[in-house]
Amino acid sequence: MKTCTIKKTLSSIIDTYGVWREIMCDQQSCFMSEEIDVYMKEKGIIKLTSIPYEHPTNGPAERSIRSLKDNLEKFYLEGKSKTEALTQALSKSRVTPYKNKKTLLQLFFDNSTSDFVNILPESKNNKIEKLFVEGYYKKRPVLASGWSECQILMKINNNSFNILTDTGNFLSRRRML
Repeated sequence: MKTCTIKKTLSSIIDTYGVWREIMCDQQSCFMSEEIDVYMKEKGIIKLTSIPYEHPTNGPAERSIRSLKDNLEKFYLEGKSKTEALTQALSKSRVTPYKNKKTLLQLFFDNSTSDFVNILPESKNNKIEKLFVEGYYKKRPVLASGWSECQILMKINNNSFNILTDTGNFLSRRRML
């Protein structure tokens, strides 16, 4: 990860939630650069670094990341899109209580009385339209080539179509004529 990526991400988080008093980082080179030190001092953030291979400090963070990855994989394998799977995995991690019986949202907002269970946005149901009309598509990997004839079988959403090519292949395409 690059230092500029870290700065952009931190700026985005700060713009959304405000400045933190301190941030705990690992010893990765992108966090240890002088540029990050200057950036955090400008924002008034105290940068703390964890001790390498020290389980009491790194273990909970690593376990949290592992749980997030496991949930992401679970939701993705259930057939959800990557965006929807990520949204649900993050939401699940935010509402799962810890040992102190508080969720991440309750800890973050310092509010143990609020119930943050119903925070998932309503899922959008795509209406699949069966079309069976003639159309044109661009062949891959040479997108510079001209348009080829096809039969448009389904419109999945505003941008995605399932097609049958003139050679008998079933494909998904974003742009159609």
